[in-house]
Amino acid sequence: MTLDVLMKFGQALVQEQENVKRVQLADAYMSGAELAGVGGSSLPEDYDGIAVGLKPQKKKLLS
Repeated sequence: MTLDVLMKFGQALVQEQENVKRVQLADAYMSGAELAGVGGSSLPEDYDGIAVGLKPQKKKLLS
């Protein structure tokens, strides 16, 4: 086996190790990520689909 072939195998091995590190990092990130909603939704519980600030406010009557 020539030095050139050994170098190519070594570079391929280093690249594969980098790929494994990336996958492990992504797995660790995904296992630690939590969704915002209690029921597994990424939307807040009080989200009603209307843009913030555009929903008419209910006025309280003074008694």
